[in-house]
Amino acid sequence: MPSRVRHSGLTVLGLVLLAGCGEATPLVEDGGPLRPSAVGEPLVVEYGPIGSPVVLDPVPEGFTVSTLTLDEAHPAAFAPEATLYGDPSFDDTLDGPVLLVGDSGGSANLGGAPRGRPDERRLDVGRFGGWITHDGATTYVGLEVDGQDYARFLIGRGLTDEEMIAAAQTATFDQVARVDTGSLPDGMQSLIESGPGDGPFRYGSRGLFMVLSGPDAQVQVVVVRADPRLAAMWGFWTGDAVGTEISGVPGSDGALGGTSMYSGERGLVWAEDGLVYAVTGTDGTPVDAVAAGLRPGTDAEFAAMLQTQQDREVTAQDLGCRPGSGVVSAMAGDVRWAFAVGQNSGGGWDSCSGVVPLGEFPGGGAFGSFELAELGRISSQTLQTNVEAGGPTSTLIAGVAPPGTSRIALAPPGREAVDAVLAEGGPRAGEVMWGQWLPGYGYEPTDPVVLTAYNAEGAVLDTRPTR
Repeated sequence: MPSRVRHSGLTVLGLVLLAGCGEATPLVEDGGPLRPSAVGEPLVVEYGPIGSPVVLDPVPEGFTVSTLTLDEAHPAAFAPEATLYGDPSFDDTLDGPVLLVGDSGGSANLGGAPRGRPDERRLDVGRFGGWITHDGATTYVGLEVDGQDYARFLIGRGLTDEEMIAAAQTATFDQVARVDTGSLPDGMQSLIESGPGDGPFRYGSRGLFMVLSGPDAQVQVVVVRADPRLAAMWGFWTGDAVGTEISGVPGSDGALGGTSMYSGERGLVWAEDGLVYAVTGTDGTPVDAVAAGLRPGTDAEFAAMLQTQQDREVTAQDLGCRPGSGVVSAMAGDVRWAFAVGQNSGGGWDSCSGVVPLGEFPGGGAFGSFELAELGRISSQTLQTNVEAGGPTSTLIAGVAPPGTSRIALAPPGREAVDAVLAEGGPRAGEVMWGQWLPGYGYEPTDPVVLTAYNAEGAVLDTRPTR
């Protein structure tokens, strides 16, 4: 068995057995800070209201706040999915031997065991078989799932290949991924059950969620109110076996494999004043500056950050259209919408649109071909969507108006007429982009909306039904 020496404040973990690939697992010497221990009864993480909003002061130069939401942590978003096993006799849970068993929520590039490494070895485990591979001191076992776009896995540090395989033989993936503790080395037990099952950054699982966008770069921030031991579960994903001081408190700092951006980005995780923080960024982003700038703020400070997010200009690239495409965007109550039209490589026309709740930024939503009418006539397109799951159907109507248009009126059947939002820079010289969001309106092609374009003198330039 591995030799383990425990001291208060200092843990040395020396692994003397050879891994299955024929190499000795690297020696880990820990003189780092003591992160929250998982000692005690196994923890099923519960989440409470975050309380005072968390703000970022200052926002790093060159970055803008593109998404900022502050939600009650919905129980379903953080329902227990993964289980962290460890040896509770260690003062810092992540110093000792640890094993996480979980699965990725519908995207096999999150969290799970990497494929194609030179040392990869096939295993006869699970219903469809699996594989084992290594990355430094981390050992991965992946379990095949027939025909599905998700992965099941076990990830361990301080365990031999034989110990990992023995645990994998007992793995179950019902509501919560677990193994039989009888398959683990003496002293290891279930410590924490929590979600998400593939890292802390799954979109939608949040109390506070913030995205900072810069030139070809992105930083994400997740903050929840929870037992500080959750930082051990989330910190596991960084691969930081020693621990790192972050913002003056013990935390974890390393490369994250389970993110909603890409694989292998740098992440920081720590617990402070009843909150658990996770910050991750693509290569070269100022994750340290962001971590240092996060603090509890006032409602007014949070509202100011939200206003900054709302004021950010939406570009064609944000929506997925080619640079130079015409764009129109606006806030409508608690909804932000955007619509773009541009020429594609084949000489035709494409449209891109995004509709999101307040605080989020319209990325690529609907994309498709666009029928551009002859010059001087109104072109239109409709998009029906539920902004929130289970919410009412609403409709975005948008398009391109003739040169000289200063007003477009929309007359939906059974509703009062409304004016569209206009923006310069249509796809052809002089044309105008236009659009409007109609909440609670379910568009029927058999009962079209009448569109009328006027010039500055009030003369009608064109009138026609939506198409």
